[in-house]
Amino acid sequence: MASAILVATMFTKSSFTSLRVLSLLALPALSLLSAGHLRAEEKPTLTVFNWTEYIDPQVYVQFEKEFNCTIKEVTFETPEEAINKMIAGGTRTFDVCSVGSDFMVPSGIAQGVFKKLDHSKIPNLKNLAPLFQDPGYDPGNAFTIPYQWGTTGVFIRKELVPAGGLTLDAFFKPGAELGRFSMIDSVREMLAYANIRQGRPANEIEIATLKKSIELLTSAKNSKKFMGFEGGIGGIAKVVAGTSDYAIGYNGDALRNIAENPGKFTYVIPNEGAPVWVDSLGIAKDAPNEALAYAFLNYVLDAKIGAQISTFTKYASPNAAAKPLLSAEDIANPIVYPTEAQMAKLQFLKNLGAKETIRNDAWTAVKSN
Repeated sequence: MASAILVATMFTKSSFTSLRVLSLLALPALSLLSAGHLRAEEKPTLTVFNWTEYIDPQVYVQFEKEFNCTIKEVTFETPEEAINKMIAGGTRTFDVCSVGSDFMVPSGIAQGVFKKLDHSKIPNLKNLAPLFQDPGYDPGNAFTIPYQWGTTGVFIRKELVPAGGLTLDAFFKPGAELGRFSMIDSVREMLAYANIRQGRPANEIEIATLKKSIELLTSAKNSKKFMGFEGGIGGIAKVVAGTSDYAIGYNGDALRNIAENPGKFTYVIPNEGAPVWVDSLGIAKDAPNEALAYAFLNYVLDAKIGAQISTFTKYASPNAAAKPLLSAEDIANPIVYPTEAQMAKLQFLKNLGAKETIRNDAWTAVKSN
């Protein structure tokens, strides 16, 4: 096309016939370009709604090549943000979707966010470890497939960790702060931490316990050392940037930043315990590309791909077939796979159904005081 234009400039305005011929010669090239453009546009698009930085980008590239499609990723920072977006139209916009951690899945199911899964289209479900094949939050994996699990602990400058380990006084006892800190912007996880600080179950909503948790969180929020409520990545980013000294965040995000900043930071489970979670993916109820969504769920559960994802995210994999393909270093790392002693102090968060409004009201009280 460029050659045709160059030749055309050699003619005068009176050379109409020659220009017309050149234009006709250029038409086939234009047609080929248009056809190629249309073919590119005709590729189906799989829209994935998920946590930020939660799948190795190369997995998307590989899937696009194998299934001749394009992947568009839309991300969120908190479970509350995720389910609100799904309810506000995400069921028609997204194909593969998450609503955050396991405790949010029952709410998503109840509100019609997910399509019920046809397991015959996900043969790699067999790769899941027994613990994850019939989870309490989604019996029989009827609507979701688990693909990562981990903990919500504390990312901190290495030299600040006390010799006896970090206690929750660092957040909830005035004057006992270890420096500037931020807390994760998640109602269930922060109320769980405040409950655990009292020696109470993470999911308890007894009035006396909840009242004390509100007091603890409000006091922490009003501390001069408090640097704000942040998404999991946001709090960790503040510590790395030097505007905070420690933050509540997710273990995989923490481990990646530890690796990028050798010797500077670490991740700890508080002495009193912490929340543990499972993250799942489902198919949006009115997914525009349902067949491609099924293919993606099955792809994620492939042993090799499952190992690739966990190697990137630094979170534990529920995929038993993937575990032999993970590095011995990751498997032995307690930040990825907690020790038995740590597991004994970890608590799964639960969805409380209609009583979730009680927790939400408590969180509103914290945020408004």
